[in-house]
Amino acid sequence: MNGCKVTVEKKVVWTYSGVIGFNIAATSGRVDEKGHVRFPCVDILSLVNRAAGNGEVIVKMDAEGAEYEILPHLRDNRTDRLLRLLWVEPHCRSCGNGGGHREGCQGTYNEYEELEASMRCEMHRWNR
Repeated sequence: MNGCKVTVEKKVVWTYSGVIGFNIAATSGRVDEKGHVRFPCVDILSLVNRAAGNGEVIVKMDAEGAEYEILPHLRDNRTDRLLRLLWVEPHCRSCGNGGGHREGCQGTYNEYEELEASMRCEMHRWNR
């Protein structure tokens, strides 16, 4: 892709910039305001706005359940309209599994589906 620019931030993407608590699991982690591990975080709005000045913005998101906070933040600030494409791995609110459910989980993806329908950009689901 000629002219494609990729930005990598060694920060947690969140709904504000500063420092955030984080809980680390074996192969993943979760944002937790009370988490003992502290990481710098960056407001996704600032990343998208900065990237939009350079052309089309495509975001691939595996937020380990934080999509339920990050996506409304994008939508409510109308920054979702700057995205050309948004790929998200949705996670079950009940079991936390991405792209499906753990055995025995009775959760649904209804909340995510409603959120997905409210966004003003092209969205697709992905699962590794």
